[in-house]
Amino acid sequence: IRHEMADSDYRGLVKLMMQDCGIKIMLNDTGFPVTVLKGSRTLGQDEIDEFEQMMDGICEVVDTIRIETTADQIFQEGMSYEDFIKAFDDKIENQVKTRKVGSFKSVIGYYTGLNVQPVSDFDGKNAFYSRFYVDYYNKETNKKFRDYMFWHAMELSTKYDIPLKVHTGEGSAPMSDLRRMNPSLLYDVINTEQGLKTKIVLIHGGISFTVDAAYLA
Repeated sequence: IRHEMADSDYRGLVKLMMQDCGIKIMLNDTGFPVTVLKGSRTLGQDEIDEFEQMMDGICEVVDTIRIETTADQIFQEGMSYEDFIKAFDDKIENQVKTRKVGSFKSVIGYYTGLNVQPVSDFDGKNAFYSRFYVDYYNKETNKKFRDYMFWHAMELSTKYDIPLKVHTGEGSAPMSDLRRMNPSLLYDVINTEQGLKTKIVLIHGGISFTVDAAYLA
């Protein structure tokens, strides 16, 4: 019956299902990796447009901006640190001004873990050049660069009054190292002056560290 409904009125079927579930808002996480036969990719603009057209009048669509994905997409060989930060900030600002943005999102746990440490502008700049021009896979410089961008994301979160969601707990192995995903590792960064000003949301309940996430919250 669902197939018959989809063939005759696909949008009507979608509306029926959404209303039946009581879904009012959908978060458009455009940086989410989509698994396809030949690997992983992100959603294309044509797919995003088709999705939003389908949802028009059915439920509200709100963007989630991934910090790490946005940073990686902007970088180009030969780009200076100053140009990189400006391009990153401009892209965020443009999306905030032209679309409905409900949250920023960090999946830093996947990259270098949740033990985020403060990084100065000087060290962040050095980590940027070391990572992209010396040794892309160096764990130390990669962590400094990711930590620096996390702090920068907190600043942008405060600037635009948009919550920063942080992936905690289990994820897709082997990239997700569970030893680095305990939300309690965020204790120090959350309790800094900037951390206390930032609307940080611990997502996925920290599973399987749910008690730790609850205590931290």
